[in-house]
Amino acid sequence: MESSRDTEQAERKRKLKFSSMELQVLVEEVVKVHHRLFGKQSLTVPESTKRKIWLEILDKVNAVGVTTRVTEDLKKRFYDLRSLTKKKLADRHKQSQKTGGGKNTAPPLTDLEELVATTLEAESVHGLGEVDSSAQSAKKKGHTSRRQSEEAEGTAPQRDDSQEPGPSASQDTGVPML
Repeated sequence: MESSRDTEQAERKRKLKFSSMELQVLVEEVVKVHHRLFGKQSLTVPESTKRKIWLEILDKVNAVGVTTRVTEDLKKRFYDLRSLTKKKLADRHKQSQKTGGGKNTAPPLTDLEELVATTLEAESVHGLGEVDSSAQSAKKKGHTSRRQSEEAEGTAPQRDDSQEPGPSASQDTGVPML
């Protein structure tokens, strides 16, 4: 007779790791339809169609696997692969940006990771670089703010220095203000 503890352990038993063949099929199939699942086009694809796509991928993965998977398993594994690949690419990029040259010590991507990397946008790995939102940046590009335009034309409101200083400036310190 099984105790409740034995049943809990049986229920919590981990699923088998994805085999290399399952991973290969998963990545190849997702890359084929990546634009419909995640790309710009994905915004126009109905959720029902996306579920159908994942079910088709699931059938192909289960056909080569030793255990039965569910759609959530596939999605999680692919997202994990993407995340790890992105991290590796970012490390490689970071290593290549170091001064002094030398050999890039970041581990190379596997063939599977290379395939996953095709689904990543460069900005998501390398970032946007330096973003300068200052007026200087706009000036370099030939753009001016309304205030800069007004100042150039002489229509900006002039500052009136003849006004009395505010209350903070006129605190009685015993020293006459100049």
